[in-house]
Amino acid sequence: MSVEFINRYREVQSVYSGSRGNPVATDLALWRSFVRSCEHGYDGSFSEYSYDLQVRGAIEAGLADREISLLDGFSEFKQRVKEIDEHFRKVATIALPVARTGNLAWWHCKVPGIGSETFAEDLLENFSITLKVVR
Repeated sequence: MSVEFINRYREVQSVYSGSRGNPVATDLALWRSFVRSCEHGYDGSFSEYSYDLQVRGAIEAGLADREISLLDGFSEFKQRVKEIDEHFRKVATIALPVARTGNLAWWHCKVPGIGSETFAEDLLENFSITLKVVR
């Protein structure tokens, strides 16, 4: 990825997050790590899960930026995100019963079928969803 791409991504993240924002490599690594953690059973509460999904929103801000889409490195970035997204779609297979999914990004509308006892309890209590519990 070009220096211009990396710098523009950082600028977009500063606006998106209201702070310095993460470098593109960090956001991609966080998203990949999160997806892997879901694959093996998310180990946290539902509120932590929702918080951890914020990195995908930050990535989406980069994908949606017109200026960044014209820079060298965007195609590589988009391809990496696509690969991680495809993995997440395979892992997060249980739809949340949300009344208005049109207001939510697709990654907020599904959860993995396995998780910690805390995660499973939260989903059962809040959404009547039963998960396989991993210990």
